[in-house]
Amino acid sequence: MLRLSVRRYFSALVVFATAAAIASPIFAADDIWTTNFAAAKEKAKKEKKLLLVNFTGSDWCGWCKKLKAEVFDQEEFINEAPKDFVLVELDYPNSKKLPDELVKQNQTIKEKYKIVGFPTIMILTPEERLVAKTGYAKGGPTRYVVQLLDFVGTYRNIEELTPKLAGLKGIERAKLLDQIVDLYDKLQNESDEVVAYSNEIISLDADNKAGLKIKHQVKSLLAVAEKQRAKRDLAGALNTFDSLIALDGISPEQKQKAYAGKSNVCMMQKDFVNVVENMKKAIAAAPDNPQASRIAVMLKTLEAKAEAQKTLTKIFDELETAKGLDRAKVLDRIIDAKRDFFGSVNGVPAVNPGGTLGHQILMNSMYDDEEVENIAKWSKEIATLDADGKAGLKRKYEYRSAIAEAELAFREKDYDRVVELLDQGLELKDLSKDEKQGLLFLKSDINIMRKDIAASLDYCKKAIAVSDETPLAKFLENRAKQLEMVLSSMKEKNIDPKTGEKTDGKNTETQG
Repeated sequence: MLRLSVRRYFSALVVFATAAAIASPIFAADDIWTTNFAAAKEKAKKEKKLLLVNFTGSDWCGWCKKLKAEVFDQEEFINEAPKDFVLVELDYPNSKKLPDELVKQNQTIKEKYKIVGFPTIMILTPEERLVAKTGYAKGGPTRYVVQLLDFVGTYRNIEELTPKLAGLKGIERAKLLDQIVDLYDKLQNESDEVVAYSNEIISLDADNKAGLKIKHQVKSLLAVAEKQRAKRDLAGALNTFDSLIALDGISPEQKQKAYAGKSNVCMMQKDFVNVVENMKKAIAAAPDNPQASRIAVMLKTLEAKAEAQKTLTKIFDELETAKGLDRAKVLDRIIDAKRDFFGSVNGVPAVNPGGTLGHQILMNSMYDDEEVENIAKWSKEIATLDADGKAGLKRKYEYRSAIAEAELAFREKDYDRVVELLDQGLELKDLSKDEKQGLLFLKSDINIMRKDIAASLDYCKKAIAVSDETPLAKFLENRAKQLEMVLSSMKEKNIDPKTGEKTDGKNTETQG
């Protein structure tokens, strides 16, 4: 059914490279795409072409926009792709309004092919049989089109091999099925038919004499684990990986892949102790495999996090029986250990430039909402348990409580409440220079979020005035220079530095 010759797959690179310098597009970029899936199928069938389907989020997906700019809008693609494909765009925008019938069509097709990520690019037959699946790839239009044509060549090879299955039985059939499945793997084609082929191979090579049973058992279990992980069935995925590891005859490389898979699932569970344990097992399973050295690099960045998590577990055990001031002291250690735990990922230092806990929490995406809520709750409890300040914790945690509450308000985008809480913190007695400077720094930050550049600069200068010898001071000096440059630019463009809105050029005096 395909009009493309095999030779053209491998000569395309030269043809496109030459054409790029001299050709002008036959069509505009948008003219070669249709949104009508049914009409596209009819056109592909009539012209003996394949469908190239682009599942995209046109107004929000960064990689979709990148693929469009680098490939789909380029002359080589515009001129060459329509020769072999009918191009279909299925859009899933956030803001752009699509006709209701188009939304319904796109959703139906998305569910049919179980699309979970964008961009997803599929090659389909006019009968909707999946040929290949891909996404964004570097290299520009020439390389991308050659890759698509190579997919077509691989699929054509499958079409030539599949009829030969009819006359084969036993191990010979299993061997040919294995070749076909390997070709489908190159196409990232994991259709039900491919899964059935793998299951048949397992039955045909029941004693594993051809080494195919174990290969496809591993492949099948890896596919099951990936589906479980995608559905957030993490306990199920771990059990599946354990079943894989327990298979008789599994190779060291396959065992390494299974342990690496377990470590990924443990990462999703935020169980860094077992992440590290499974990484070490993965390396030990096949130490000479190149993958082992890559795992070892990741292991170094996560060992400190695992140790911090172990420390936290021990301290939490103490919390079960602690009361009064002892409980306050244990909670204090927990909060510090949390700081070390969240600060140890990817080599990020546990102490921020200002030396305060505050900026580690505020606007820190490593802390989820539950963690910040806990810190706020524990801070209040510590301050209450040390009401007379005998343990030296009351003042410390009045400050930390204000910071944690401000973080929660920040996440709700209640910036007025953030400012109110930071002001409460500034009213506390006996603030250290680091603490006062840190709070003023945060007020500078929050005024940037409120688009009040003048106020942000004012608080930045106030923070500098507290001390020019703290670790944060140099950063603040650089920020002040940047804000002054922004204010100067805003003045030139008649933009109000307190609202960010365009003015008539009058009354734009800046604060501070």
